[in-house]
Amino acid sequence: MPEKTSLQLYEWWMEAAQKFDYFMAGISTALAGYLGQSFRPERLGWSPGLPELLSLLCFVAASVASLKRVESTVHALRLNQQQIEKGEVAAELAEAIESKGPIRGRATREEIDPAVLRQAHSSQKDMANIAKQFLEKTQRRAQYWYAARTYLLLTGFLLLIAARVWQAYS
Repeated sequence: MPEKTSLQLYEWWMEAAQKFDYFMAGISTALAGYLGQSFRPERLGWSPGLPELLSLLCFVAASVASLKRVESTVHALRLNQQQIEKGEVAAELAEAIESKGPIRGRATREEIDPAVLRQAHSSQKDMANIAKQFLEKTQRRAQYWYAARTYLLLTGFLLLIAARVWQAYS
């Protein structure tokens, strides 16, 4: 029962995390579109238009970072599935190797040489380890895009506020 509870909680967490990422991607894109629609280009210089332009660029970059975060998360889910699958197959092969009786294939029912099983077991373990390495790299990348999106949104808001205040006093 605890396994089902922890699995259910993980599924709820994943669903909430994905919805949050989609929401943030939508917000970033909407802010970039809103600012882009009302943005009036002017000569670059030390004026209220500069922080507004930088704010717009931050929101566009946050949109890109949001999409890269979603992409990295989807890729990480696939790699996680591959790692688990290869680990399960390796465990089944290890169990078959441990049994002392003759081993027969599921489909053909022919006897399988234990050396072939050991080689297949080693191969599955290696593939699971490779998938784990790629998964860790992809998870780091997803975390990077998460942080980048957050900082870009925050910076964009601060720059937009600075531009609005500057316009009021100029």
